[in-house]
Amino acid sequence: VEAFLTNGNGIAINANDIYKKILTNLNSHQGNIAVLSFTDSKISSRLQFELCEKKYKELIEIVKPSITSPPVNEVIDYITNQFNGKYM
Repeated sequence: VEAFLTNGNGIAINANDIYKKILTNLNSHQGNIAVLSFTDSKISSRLQFELCEKKYKELIEIVKPSITSPPVNEVIDYITNQFNGKYM
């Protein structure tokens, strides 16, 4: 997840397809961890950068088919449809 999100400065073009393939092959439990990775301080810190935020939303779309947990699907729905990137 950390590598897929980039460092905020650019995408590793040669590795991006490999990262996507790995994410596509995650099972439900691993997909849950990937989606909820924003709770990790390293990941949440990266999400302040526009590119990392864009890649996180892309990550969600990639792993979404593997998610079977209703609460995690609710988090996905909130992030993709309601969250505007700002906290109160």
